[in-house]
Amino acid sequence: MKKRTIILVLFVCITFLLASCGNSESQAEAPDIGSTIDFGGYDWRVLYVQGDRALIITENVIRTRAFHDTAEDVTWATSDIRQFLNGEFYGNFNASDRERISETTLVNNDNQWFIVPGGADTTDKIFLLSIEEVVQHFGDSGMFESGIDPNARTQGFIFDPDIFGIYGWGIHDQYSNARIAANEAGEVLWWWLRSPGMSTHNVAGVFYEGYLLLNNILATSVTGGVRPALWLYF
Repeated sequence: MKKRTIILVLFVCITFLLASCGNSESQAEAPDIGSTIDFGGYDWRVLYVQGDRALIITENVIRTRAFHDTAEDVTWATSDIRQFLNGEFYGNFNASDRERISETTLVNNDNQWFIVPGGADTTDKIFLLSIEEVVQHFGDSGMFESGIDPNARTQGFIFDPDIFGIYGWGIHDQYSNARIAANEAGEVLWWWLRSPGMSTHNVAGVFYEGYLLLNNILATSVTGGVRPALWLYF
């Protein structure tokens, strides 16, 4: 009887140790915010970590394309670029990678400076960042909350026809360099956000110098860079 008890205790201990080792191997370590990770054949920058997920964005502009192909009222919810990211682009990941991409509910805020609707909230696998998310994860100088002041050029708001066109308003601050992006060839490009611009035909974006352009990019512009973002289980 005593021998059987010892054997049983040893069996339980060995089982517990094996289970513990298996769990420790299956739990991946959380990536560091600001680090670069490889996923699905792209390099991604880690913007935020929450629980067992990380918010990541491609380090490079992966391609250029229009936000929407037709000159009409558009929001992120109705855009062609959303269909592309959650259709063709998402479908290019293999099955195991797709399982690691978390479905995410996105809040699509109005443009607070021009009172333009952001459209319906959406649930997506792949998305573009909003103005608010760029400010949160790339650096907040406080100008986002203060609104557009026509007399504030020296404070960082830019009204410069040579940069933004005749009606361009943007934020230039100490975080502009962090927002600059290029393609794999090293060519610096401007990139789309999902937030609306000054009308339902315009979209916000990040321009070449990293300036946060708030109003005047036509949704049909084919030179806009695409930097997909997603929440990844680790």
